[in-house]
Amino acid sequence: THEEERFSDGQERFTHEDERFSDGQERFPRGEERITDGQERIPRAGRTTFKSEPLK
Repeated sequence: THEEERFSDGQERFTHEDERFSDGQERFPRGEERITDGQERIPRAGRTTFKSEPLK
């Protein structure tokens, strides 16, 4: 089924809420999305606070 899709390389595709990648990183729900560099992505409502701050 689409919920438990498996690929020829043996990786499992999880549901969108619980998506995992081959490098072992976890993708969190949109509410608490984390970037690969360890920074936290602020929810859209509060994202405007970063406009005045320089991004690395």
